[in-house]
Amino acid sequence: MTINIFVYGTLQPGHRPYQTLCQKYPHTAEAAIVYGELYHLPIGYPAIVTGGDRPIYGHQLRFQDPEILQILDDYEQHDPIALQRHYPQLNCDRAMTELGYDRQSIATFTPNGQPLEQSWAYTMTIAQLTQLQGQPLPQGKWPAN
Repeated sequence: MTINIFVYGTLQPGHRPYQTLCQKYPHTAEAAIVYGELYHLPIGYPAIVTGGDRPIYGHQLRFQDPEILQILDDYEQHDPIALQRHYPQLNCDRAMTELGYDRQSIATFTPNGQPLEQSWAYTMTIAQLTQLQGQPLPQGKWPAN
């Protein structure tokens, strides 16, 4: 069984979390896009909202070991210390449960728009991004260059 994951932030090839979490599991990586809205969070990483019409650039990672989902689910939780430092006004316990990423299956495409397999992606809602003071990245790339 193939596990497809669309990554658009620190889990992209070339970033340290990719190297430490993904490289030890056999996989392939291919440039890909999804459609939605991309945001930068002051805490230092991005989030996407699905359902928009702007391309978001990243990579589709294809794994054979389903264990990767639990590893990435654990990684995609907010660091409570960083969360409290960046958002002292939030109740950290509530924020950890209510403002976290949701893993959902989304349509994924090649950069020129050809369909790929459905992929898991870590997403947020507009309400979550508002509370976390997300800043739109209309160019669809993180980090913003």
